[in-house]
Amino acid sequence: MATGVYFARNFLSSLTNTLADPDREKHEQARLQAKAHLERLRKGKNTGQSADETVEDDTTHRQGSKSADLTLNEYENVIALEMVAPEDISIGFTDIGGLEDIIDELKESVIYPLTMPHLYSHAAPLLSAPSGVLLYGPPGCGKTMLAKAVAHESGASFINLHISTVTEKWYGDSNKLVRAVFSLARKMQPAIIFIDEIDAVLDS
Repeated sequence: MATGVYFARNFLSSLTNTLADPDREKHEQARLQAKAHLERLRKGKNTGQSADETVEDDTTHRQGSKSADLTLNEYENVIALEMVAPEDISIGFTDIGGLEDIIDELKESVIYPLTMPHLYSHAAPLLSAPSGVLLYGPPGCGKTMLAKAVAHESGASFINLHISTVTEKWYGDSNKLVRAVFSLARKMQPAIIFIDEIDAVLDS
């Protein structure tokens, strides 16, 4: 009898969790995936640390306020499924040909501020790092490839955000998903957010 009660209780508990959150398994997978990314980023930084004070300052700056116990809300879980760790990206600048000028600009605009933030922390406004970069051009010209290469070269988490992910039919969900993109990026910093086909939701 006790065994029957035990199984019934476990079944009801599982059923309640499923009804409360039908995507529970997917959300847990996203949380574990994001946590694994954090651990790999942290190990990579600790391995690459040197005794030089500047490098230590940069490492501390780039680690941000990460904690071992990563907590994501339901909207961050959705975005976490779009995230890729830098070591899982196989594309680097050496794999891209014919875009040397653009690569040099991306190094100055994105990679150097991420890898050497001490050079930009006290810079004048005109010399400070940009808050974002716009890559434009026809389909197939290499925008996504460049963005992935930037994440790989800078050791940043890559959030490949498709517009369809944040354009929910339910009122208010889109705003919460957009906020989740940036809150997740802060938790996973350094992170690069690549918004694909943004022109689909912007006026011409």
